[in-house]
Amino acid sequence: MISVRLVLLLAISCAGLFFPPGNSVNDAEDDDGTDVEFLAKSGFLEAKQGILNGIGQITQKLAQSNIEIMSHADDINEVYKQLPSGKNMKGWKRVSK
Repeated sequence: MISVRLVLLLAISCAGLFFPPGNSVNDAEDDDGTDVEFLAKSGFLEAKQGILNGIGQITQKLAQSNIEIMSHADDINEVYKQLPSGKNMKGWKRVSK
């Protein structure tokens, strides 16, 4: 299963290859002399914005899932503290090593 972080890293890498930082719609030309109007007409600027929006949504979902996981971690720790240990384990059998 591909993790969200791997997908995010891949998306950022691809965005960096095709759309180097520092270029904006307001520039007359890109760093390599490419006409921005041509990029706008061909849809590359929209694709760049779509990629950036997608990365932002993935980042928000990742942050929300991390918050949810951490909220469950406290519950899990409380249950774990209530489990018998040491001498209280008499009569219990180890299932796995």
